[in-house]
Amino acid sequence: MHRLDGDDAQMSECRRERAAGAAVRGPEGWLVIRDRWGCWTLPKGKIDPGETPREAALREIEEETGISAHIEQRLDEVTYSFWRRGRLQRKLVVYYLATTRERRLTPNMGEVEAARWVSANEFLLYCDYDNNEAIFRLALRMAHEQGDA
Repeated sequence: MHRLDGDDAQMSECRRERAAGAAVRGPEGWLVIRDRWGCWTLPKGKIDPGETPREAALREIEEETGISAHIEQRLDEVTYSFWRRGRLQRKLVVYYLATTRERRLTPNMGEVEAARWVSANEFLLYCDYDNNEAIFRLALRMAHEQGDA
């Protein structure tokens, strides 16, 4: 997967995709998953027809890791572009801050390669995608403001 910036001349001809995800805080730390490309990231996935971004984020968390979560608040949107199967793709991802009381992760190997809980400092080491760091720092700040960091 090759990422591009949003100013590429071919952007008008690219396929657009909407997705949702979350920075998930639990009793064991912060949730990270290793995606199908072997990169550590936040849980996220496509928004299905008729589904809200909030519903999609919660569904993706459960599908990828086996845990149920609760959305605390919306964090931000991230837009990025990449090549897939010779076609330029543009993805808009809505991210949320979510919490869970569950500890046991059951990664769905059809969706992800691994899932684990990490500390805030470890998360920054695991961050393979540039946009994850900004979203995670925002999640940390919001969790701190709630008194839960």
